[in-house]
Amino acid sequence: MTYGAFNRLTLYIDNKKLIVDSESNKIIIDEEILDTNKRYRDFLEEATGYTAKERLKMAKKAVQGD
Repeated sequence: MTYGAFNRLTLYIDNKKLIVDSESNKIIIDEEILDTNKRYRDFLEEATGYTAKERLKMAKKAVQGD
């Protein structure tokens, strides 16, 4: 899928985890980047039920193996 500041955005579920693979458009205006980022964060929060801060905390915990 292509949207806003994303040249490519692929999402799938693996072992109950949402996997996101993206490629950003490097030649785009700042307003569109900001709008795309806000919509992307809102989508992830709606899809996962976690805020960006909570997702970061869980990712750090997963890397540390706790």
